Amino acid sequence: MALRAAITGRLVLEHRVVDGRESFTPTEPLVVHHPLTGTFTIPPGRCCFASDLASVPWPFAWLVGRTGSHLRAAVVHDWLIHGLGRPSWPCRDRLAADRVFVDLMAADGVPAGRRHLIGLAVSLATVASGGAGGRRALTVVLSALIPSIVILPATVIVVGTRSALVALERMIAGSVAAGRRLRLVVRRRGRQLDSRRRYESLDSREGEAA
Repeated sequence: MALRAAITGRLVLEHRVVDGRESFTPTEPLVVHHPLTGTFTIPPGRCCFASDLASVPWPFAWLVGRTGSHLRAAVVHDWLIHGLGRPSWPCRDRLAADRVFVDLMAADGVPAGRRHLIGLAVSLATVASGGAGGRRALTVVLSALIPSIVILPATVIVVGTRSALVALERMIAGSVAAGRRLRLVVRRRGRQLDSRRRYESLDSREGEAA
């Protein structure tokens, strides 16, 4: 009986932030089955592996997202990528890891359209890293042309809106900080005036007494 693509085990992650960068470490083992790799296990623990979840450039995060039904397959893909070049590793190159990723997404019930877009994004990353030959790279680029007709204009709108919101947030934060500084200056000035009035009042009383 042929081995079918599947992931066995719960995806339980420990979240860490180091130097402003997020990482997620599996705390329970994941067992992966695939015709290309056979069966292998992703061990838990910080000493073994840490994932950044779905590694999607932020302009396209609105389309793919870091979490969802593709998340287990994404963690497996990160595992396969991080160990490429090691002896007896399940995958010999990024192309094989990408194929395993797409098949595992199908096994986890990711819809075909979403699976295609995520797989295409991963393939483009492989091409950009030099992990695909000339013919494969050309095929991936051509496959990306049709979805790009719809995706790119939407991405421009999303990115533009996000940039505007970030700029507005910074303006508000700057206004709040400026307001705090102004209140501090006013308070200090008020204290100085009160002190001066007290001294003037004492001087006038001493003059009258004299």
